[in-house]
Amino acid sequence: MTKQVFETKTVVPNHSTATDCFSTTDSVPFNSNKKDVESILFSFDLIIRTSKLIKTSHYNTYQYKLYLYKKTIMKNVSLLLIFCFTLTSCATIFTGTSDKIYFETKPKKAKVMVNGLEKCKTPCTTTIKRSLNPETVTLQLEGYETRSVQLEQSMNAVSFLNLFNILGWGIDAATGAMKKYDPKSYVLELDKE
Repeated sequence: MTKQVFETKTVVPNHSTATDCFSTTDSVPFNSNKKDVESILFSFDLIIRTSKLIKTSHYNTYQYKLYLYKKTIMKNVSLLLIFCFTLTSCATIFTGTSDKIYFETKPKKAKVMVNGLEKCKTPCTTTIKRSLNPETVTLQLEGYETRSVQLEQSMNAVSFLNLFNILGWGIDAATGAMKKYDPKSYVLELDKE
């Protein structure tokens, strides 16, 4: 039994891709057609570049640099997404969806009614849910005229932290946190009937 030993005498310099390695005619192995070798190497090169190799030690210098760039970009994009979603609906998170408002009437003991429900009797502080439309509060006391007060609103500056985050603006608008009640106290005099 004879053993054949193949020995190559050409020294291949360090190449950045597999196709560079066989770009010269001297390096083409045996008697194969150069066009066939190039197509095989091209497909091999594509497989290597697009494959998800587990060990980075299999990468050449170019592939390793691409791997590091991809890793850095993915890290930065994920940090940016986390940052954006932590700022989602800033006004809702930081200032809540309701305000405490103080009511005082002369005479005292008037019912503070919001949406037909009694909240408290004056003087008192009650929590009123924010909305995009101003809330109307009715004050009732027997022997006195019923008085309705439309609560004044202003823009909640914290909602501007949403910047270009459409989702955050939408949540703040839906919860009413985009606006806040201002002033926070009302002192009213009721007229006799």
